Amino acid sequence: MQEGYAGSIPLKQQDILARCSNKQEHLLMRIRDLLNLAEGHTSAEGQKLVTIFIDAAASEAIKLFEAVSAQKGVALVSLLPQHPIPFEEIPGDFQRLFSNLLDNAIRYTPPGGRVEVGADCDDRRVSISVTDTGIGIEPEYREKIFEEFFRTPRAKKCLSEGTGLGLSIVKGIVTRYHGSIRLESETGKGTAFFITIPRKP
Repeated sequence: MQEGYAGSIPLKQQDILARCSNKQEHLLMRIRDLLNLAEGHTSAEGQKLVTIFIDAAASEAIKLFEAVSAQKGVALVSLLPQHPIPFEEIPGDFQRLFSNLLDNAIRYTPPGGRVEVGADCDDRRVSISVTDTGIGIEPEYREKIFEEFFRTPRAKKCLSEGTGLGLSIVKGIVTRYHGSIRLESETGKGTAFFITIPRKP
């Protein structure tokens, strides 16, 4: 209808349709996030695992967000190693992990900023990092940032829409592989997330 397939649409109706479409997209985003959150709460034990490469999953996520970051004027930089990082996952977990971290980083980094994605491994563990030069997280909210539906007042002011589930989904995925996640942040200067996961959960 918005593209005129059913005939021309007066400006007032165009505005109403646009608002309906935006609300629908927001609702679909929340449903998708809730499903991903529920999935992350289940244990990986006993489930069918597939071998992936962490570096490849990160590269795919970077490609997915290249257009969005370029449009916003945010540099999206890969610091991934040349060697592959094999890992066994429940299909889709690490694509969701990187997508949620990158989505957050780009959303809350102003034009002219920078987002970096890194990963590495040794015999015992996989390490992942996503850093940005965004709005940062105030010290009093850093313990709450992984809670479901939580968004800092600064984040709400920066972007009115958001489910507050992205980092909860990331935390759920990290936990199901017996990993840990920590953050370093400076208000107004940026945030860095550091993830460590055992090679054999």
